Amino acid sequence: MGVHGLNCLNDSMGGQTGNISAQDFIANLNAGGFGELPLIQAGGVGDAAGLAESLSMGYAGAQLGTRFLASHECQITESYKKAICRATSADIVWTNKLAGTNSSVIRTAQVEEGGLRVGPITAWLLRNPYTKLLTRTYMLQNAIQVYKKAAFEDDCELWQAGKGVDAIEKVESCAEILARFGAVARAQ
Repeated sequence: MGVHGLNCLNDSMGGQTGNISAQDFIANLNAGGFGELPLIQAGGVGDAAGLAESLSMGYAGAQLGTRFLASHECQITESYKKAICRATSADIVWTNKLAGTNSSVIRTAQVEEGGLRVGPITAWLLRNPYTKLLTRTYMLQNAIQVYKKAAFEDDCELWQAGKGVDAIEKVESCAEILARFGAVARAQ
């Protein structure tokens, strides 16, 4: 395994989808001689206890995404923030309908209605080496518009979020979030 994809195979991750737990991932890297690399757990951490667990496994830190979406400073709709606070990891599903690659979203009626997987023609275009890049570029261009709408319009419930939602119970300020995470980091 090359260094390029080191932090993107973690089952507990948020937007970074994968199928290997954080524990197994770091164990595999250590067994493969990558133990000296500073690794960041990308996703699945929603609170300070999650950071403490990541640090105890040997990670140098954690990348947080969903936790900061549910902050006062984040400029997304209140309904999006509340959805993150209500969601559990069981509500997080993968879809490839946005950009042609798996993305984690909160299961909503709109997500259910639209389905989680691309149709057979688009799937073929995404597998074909001659059409894959063009298809993904087109899909990503459209997805950017959907992401903007989801962030700023209450009627769009296609909300990206990761499995760290289990630990997110309320909308807080970034200062409050960072104070708790900083205390854990300083204690290590």
